Amino acid sequence: IALSEDFALAVVPTAKLADRTAALPMARLPALEGQDLTSVGTRASRRTPTGLLGAVDRLVFGAGRSLGHMFDRASELAGPWVDMPATETIAADLAIVGGGVAGMSAAIASARLGERIVLIERGPVLGGEARYFGGADGEESPAAAVARLREEIAGLANVTVLTLTDAFALYDREVRAHRVEVRDGVATGTVIAIDARRLVLATGAFERLPVFTGNRSPGVTGAVAAFRRADRFGIFGRGSTLISTCGNPAYRLATMAHDAGITVQQVFDSRLLPQSRFIDYSKAYGIKFARGLRVQSVVPGGRRNPGLSVSLAYTGAETVNQIPAVWAGQLIVAGGWQPSLALWYMAGGNSRWNANAARLEAQGKVDGVALAGAVAGYTTTAGCMQSGFAATAAVFGRRQPSVDDRALPPEYETPDDRTPIADYGSHGLAYLDSGTSLTVRPAPPRPARFNWLRGETAQRFPFADQTHTLTVGDIAAGVQIGAVPETDAGTVAQERCVIAGDLVDMARQHNVDLPRAPVPPFHVPPYLRGRLAGRTALWRIAADDGRDFDPGCTIHASSDKVGPFDTIGIVLGPVGNGVSGAHIILAKPGAAAEDRLYARDLSGSVSVKLIEKVAAETA
Repeated sequence: IALSEDFALAVVPTAKLADRTAALPMARLPALEGQDLTSVGTRASRRTPTGLLGAVDRLVFGAGRSLGHMFDRASELAGPWVDMPATETIAADLAIVGGGVAGMSAAIASARLGERIVLIERGPVLGGEARYFGGADGEESPAAAVARLREEIAGLANVTVLTLTDAFALYDREVRAHRVEVRDGVATGTVIAIDARRLVLATGAFERLPVFTGNRSPGVTGAVAAFRRADRFGIFGRGSTLISTCGNPAYRLATMAHDAGITVQQVFDSRLLPQSRFIDYSKAYGIKFARGLRVQSVVPGGRRNPGLSVSLAYTGAETVNQIPAVWAGQLIVAGGWQPSLALWYMAGGNSRWNANAARLEAQGKVDGVALAGAVAGYTTTAGCMQSGFAATAAVFGRRQPSVDDRALPPEYETPDDRTPIADYGSHGLAYLDSGTSLTVRPAPPRPARFNWLRGETAQRFPFADQTHTLTVGDIAAGVQIGAVPETDAGTVAQERCVIAGDLVDMARQHNVDLPRAPVPPFHVPPYLRGRLAGRTALWRIAADDGRDFDPGCTIHASSDKVGPFDTIGIVLGPVGNGVSGAHIILAKPGAAAEDRLYARDLSGSVSVKLIEKVAAETA
């Protein structure tokens, strides 16, 4: 698979290999003279020999390009700092997560009220990805807006800007973040807690990955990722470039690449009659484009013939028409946009599926928390900036100004289309998202499965056997392919898309207000129906060490049977009210109090005891 920045390992100075607290994220680590770093993680058991044996090994098995790490283990990518206690606490009246134009506008608006502000940005500088999108005619350009906002923030004494800082968790009103700083030419990492009474989430939206066979092949990259790589590092890829898109900004990327001397072979648009000023600019540059086409599959050429063979299909066709494959050095794909909702879920927010836009959108309200910018659904630069002011007014209980997020009329600017989904391929894998979950497109869903031993019919939830957490992009793609019901999408995302890694017992390490389990009458949640065979019951369990368990941890009959198909129970959530343990759904008709089972979390199989049967499943 092609590895993106999301797969950057944690590293540690080689001189401090034994000190896991010294670990740093490679994705946020500045390049410094004289750094000697070693990657952190569990390496594969197989060691690559050296010398002549090493040459034979590389000839047989291929060159090792993963440093011996297993990237399908979420624990490889979750930084050690995720479960470390904070060593510094910063008090603020308002914490803002996201340093794009929406977050910067919120910081300026709240600073004018005399409040203490902490602005958190994961990247090295403020501004986000606004410059990728360009601006509308008569509107301040994103580049000018970013420069103006940066300058104004620099002059505000009551705004603390934390760049290279990743807000990875939210507990009540406390933001937990990991910050990278360079002091005297040495990079250090610190886990900090921002204790704020109010919170503005300006976490933006991420670009979806179109679903087709081979969509994670080396040489396939997202449009925003390609822009960021070129903008920060001056690298765009090798050979001629194909661009496949369902929206307008990718055409702007094509013109910027053309200006840089890159050969843009052709742009394929899944829309039938797209209109945009960016398309007109591309025509003026002489860039070819074809409409009504989507990628069906990609096959890498191999080492001796590097490049990609790209097969195409007509949009909306019931059968895949035979179109001659196109050869290119790289393929840039631009999918639809999905708001980044992970922290919103951690704050207790809900979401719903928007069928027209094919995305999950935030729903409801959370006291003291407001959304701004693309995560709140705004699409224009002006709308995102104005939403920052509106979000500030909302959290401080003031009258909210109106937000003008008007896009150009459809006859001038065709709206972005839904993320393209190709037909099921006959060979190869199609991934649902570009993130670290590595969720593969499941086989076409079948109506039901009959269990001959139990004499019952059940519908299996397609992602139930995946132990890693999912991404919101996985859920959105799952809805589009018919694997997740639209009505359940928000619930599934809230339960499965929060923790970045394996389903772990974070509640015993932090004081987290997690969702409480249901009380009688008991109904199995829709997203878990069919996950467990037979009639189920709601039980309370307790671990010997007094720990709690997160929703989604699996229950097994013995410690040596922990596979997905050996699951006999699922954790719904902690008991609450100061009682340790958890509520679980259990499919074991003969279970009795004091019976021993095993709950699986990141630390392994944990022995637990059945305490009491709370309720039986209601038909």
